[in-house]
Amino acid sequence: MHFDLYVIVDNGQCSSPFALSFLLNMRAGLLAAVMCLWTCLVLFLCPLYRCTLLPPCDSEIYCYGDILRQVQTAKLFDDDKYFVDMKLKSAPEQYSQIFTPHPVIVPGGRFRELYYWDSYWVINGLLLSEMTDTARGMILNFVHLINRYGFIPNGGRVYYERRSQPPFLSLMVESYYQTTKDKELLRTALPALEQEYLFWMQNRSVAVEVNGRKHVLNRFDVQVGLPRCCREAVDRAEFRSRVRVGLLVSLVCGRPGEQQRFSERHQHQSVAPYRPQRSALSQREDPGSLLQDTGLEAIETVLWDEERGVWLDYSLVTNTSCPAFYPSNLAPIWAACYSHPSMGQKALHYLQASGGLAFPNGVPTSLVESLSSLPSQEARELGFELAQSWIRTNWLAYVKYEAMFEKYDVNGDGKPGGGGEYDVQLGFGWTNGVALQLLDQYGDRLTSGSSGDSCTLCFSATVALLCSVQTLFLSNAMGGGWSCP
Repeated sequence: MHFDLYVIVDNGQCSSPFALSFLLNMRAGLLAAVMCLWTCLVLFLCPLYRCTLLPPCDSEIYCYGDILRQVQTAKLFDDDKYFVDMKLKSAPEQYSQIFTPHPVIVPGGRFRELYYWDSYWVINGLLLSEMTDTARGMILNFVHLINRYGFIPNGGRVYYERRSQPPFLSLMVESYYQTTKDKELLRTALPALEQEYLFWMQNRSVAVEVNGRKHVLNRFDVQVGLPRCCREAVDRAEFRSRVRVGLLVSLVCGRPGEQQRFSERHQHQSVAPYRPQRSALSQREDPGSLLQDTGLEAIETVLWDEERGVWLDYSLVTNTSCPAFYPSNLAPIWAACYSHPSMGQKALHYLQASGGLAFPNGVPTSLVESLSSLPSQEARELGFELAQSWIRTNWLAYVKYEAMFEKYDVNGDGKPGGGGEYDVQLGFGWTNGVALQLLDQYGDRLTSGSSGDSCTLCFSATVALLCSVQTLFLSNAMGGGWSCP
């Protein structure tokens, strides 16, 4: 059972309980009074509800307990993640890092442990770098984690043990097999893929009724009732119970910083976004299977908006689509999970009209791959333009800072991106992987943006960036890192 701490007012914004008195004065009447009473009831019951939820993990040091609370709320370290990632002078076996049997590639910066869906792009970069043994080891690490937990945790620390990220392991296995034709790995990974699929269907699925027919969709969810150990002070100060759970779900979605738009999308557990649908669908990827046909039908029936020409999140509270723009609205193009070619073209027009292309941090680089897969020349050219802008920004930033970054401001001349809960990080695992993919796809067309560009200069810039990124891969691979020194 879930409770909602927020009240929906007529303009679709979320009002906190502290604003209820103002709301009642402005909108006197029975409905407002009922809403007030309901919110008071929720505020009374929420502490009881929170007590039924588990902490992020079972460690008093890393996930709950007086020592953790005192250290984090006292702000002894600039970054709350620092304390819970420290190595122990005694009892090193109680270190917060989760054991994996093979070396891992970490994103870099403050992230010195493996992360689940980041690793998909990392593995693609490793395969392009002919580091197939390292890629294979990372996949086997995830198989090991499924055998231990029944699913893959968000990241390689104990405080991630009760949350996951989009199920991308099947896509990693697919990329690896397409490169290596290693059937032995397929045999090893298949039971784990089935186990992960069952986890998402049994623990992260919901039945949605549309036009008298029920469809099963997957959703992000976290059953945790305490603050994140690496953001203890912030979570306690700014969020409470249900709000905190929604914040955790935003991180499971792979959307850190989503709480900045909490008034728009305040109840993540009650939203069925597209991204997990595709990832779960990929676990049953036989094109002729009834399961895939049924999953595709559910996606199109529940999430496709014919008028807007895009797939929208679906609210499990109001049983209606959420009209706001999110990059995940366009994920089915990347996944090629749509039944009519016209859907891709309509989604392209939606993207162009949405204003999403003007965001400073750009659009997800996976969207470049999405657009390049569409049949229209218009879509493919837009995909190339986005790739050119992003790669050029990578190159200019590398020349200026001698580093690769987690994100970029594609409107500037090589500026790192911003926003979110922490400063932009150096490294960066998935950035390196995506850069290699785009260079592999568009290397004969990309330019550096320098004055006096010519074909030779374009080629030189592309090769230089490729070598730079490969150097980052190789320089730290044996030490378990994949980031700038």
